[in-house]
Amino acid sequence: MPFSKEIKSNRILQGRRYTQALTDGNEAFTQVLDLSANEIYSQQNLLPTSSLPYSGSSQNGQTITVSGETILKYWYRLQLTPGPSSGGLSSAWFMISPPTASAITNQVIQPGQLTNFISNKYITPAKANQTAETAGDVGYTAVLRDSTGPVTDQDFQFDYKMGVLNFEGAGKSTSNPLYLTAYQYIGKTLASDATAGYSGSFSGSFQ
Repeated sequence: MPFSKEIKSNRILQGRRYTQALTDGNEAFTQVLDLSANEIYSQQNLLPTSSLPYSGSSQNGQTITVSGETILKYWYRLQLTPGPSSGGLSSAWFMISPPTASAITNQVIQPGQLTNFISNKYITPAKANQTAETAGDVGYTAVLRDSTGPVTDQDFQFDYKMGVLNFEGAGKSTSNPLYLTAYQYIGKTLASDATAGYSGSFSGSFQ
């Protein structure tokens, strides 16, 4: 049967390999995701699930330390950098520090690209609707604003892992800056654990 990218994508999400556009049950279960060590958070257990401390402009750039480990960084209304535009509209915007008002190419990773933002996947279920600007009851959900106020989250999708924000259709005007508030994971990964190594002492014997 012909190749089907839709079936293939769905099958990979199920942890199955893809050989042909047959029924899912005809494919074998296997490890289909290629993850590198620097993509795996090794301190996700330290992420606060409630009582996040930051929600305002005076706290921009502040970090959160848990058990002596720096885990999160708070970005308050960082101006987004637009991607390629058509007719003054851009459908892709990037979390880059420092930002630029000039459009950038989306074909390569830019210097200063910010990644690894945290979503409400890690918040206690009772706070699932809270945002990174909800004073007094903060959540992880990113908040997008323009010059007129908040932009409804039905109009865009934010890729928390890659720090890329997308609009459906033509996008937003590059002459009207966009600002995003979010929490970024800056804790250790499996790769940094391996690089840092471990120290300590051992007494006993191996058998």
